[in-house]
Amino acid sequence: MQSDMNQDLIKAITEHNVANVLRCLQKGANPNYTWTYSKDSNVNLSSLQPTTPLSLLIFVISDCLHSEKILSQYLEITKILLVNNADPKPAILLAIERYGKYRKPKEPSIFDNIYRLVSEAYSKIGNQK
Repeated sequence: MQSDMNQDLIKAITEHNVANVLRCLQKGANPNYTWTYSKDSNVNLSSLQPTTPLSLLIFVISDCLHSEKILSQYLEITKILLVNNADPKPAILLAIERYGKYRKPKEPSIFDNIYRLVSEAYSKIGNQK
């Protein structure tokens, strides 16, 4: 079932499992799967909370306890999601809300590289319109 595959994709992202992210996408998971937090709310939470796989990734990389290895896995997942046409807009809105606009650091960390990829992807879709 498609929704189960989408949930498996979300789980793979939270577990920073690169192989499972690939497997889910190959089996038809939607890289732009979107969920909401409240059916009764009129508030658009999309810029405050993750609502897509890529915005979830942006959300979870802020955990200061992630090792370099885990952040490297998230970098690979970012690349995979973007290659599979994940919409960067929800992710960049969340990133800007949480971290401010992307600014290239002198010595970029893996976190910075993830943010850069999402920012560049968003810039590309903005230039195509």
